Amino acid sequence: REQDGSIEISRDVVTLSNVDREFRNSYQFDVCVFDGIFEGCLQVSLTVLDVNDNPPIFTAAIFYMSVNEHEPVLFPIDYVTATDADIGNFTVITYNLLNGTEHFSIDIDTGLLSVAADIDREPDNNLFILRVQTNNIFVGVPHPFGVITSTIHVSILDINDNRPQYMGPLTH
Repeated sequence: REQDGSIEISRDVVTLSNVDREFRNSYQFDVCVFDGIFEGCLQVSLTVLDVNDNPPIFTAAIFYMSVNEHEPVLFPIDYVTATDADIGNFTVITYNLLNGTEHFSIDIDTGLLSVAADIDREPDNNLFILRVQTNNIFVGVPHPFGVITSTIHVSILDINDNRPQYMGPLTH
């Protein structure tokens, strides 16, 4: 460094503001040096690496699904899906049901909702409202944004599983 502060020699490239891979994933610039007589330039390509800075986002605020009553255990109903703007290992998303696990299960990796026990529309509900959470955990560290949740409405469809009964007065 010169005494007047006009010259500073450094081997570091320093950003003047934050960089975000999701906004811009690379930069190209020229680095030039001049010693008073000679000048040399080099083009530099800088790739911005990703960090786990985006939460998973469900593809719907409410997922609407339906299933016939009395479907067998493990019968697949439908998928809950979420996306993540990050790349690589930072996009690994897991799913977990917060309620309704006595009737339903969800695949932790794929988000596939399945039947977990026999469901009879008549004594049970014809609509189940479930809460599902998603997270993306990288190297066992929870995402800094925490757990993200969504809702699943599962309509139980009636099948003809009850014999008709005469409910009127008996006549001879």
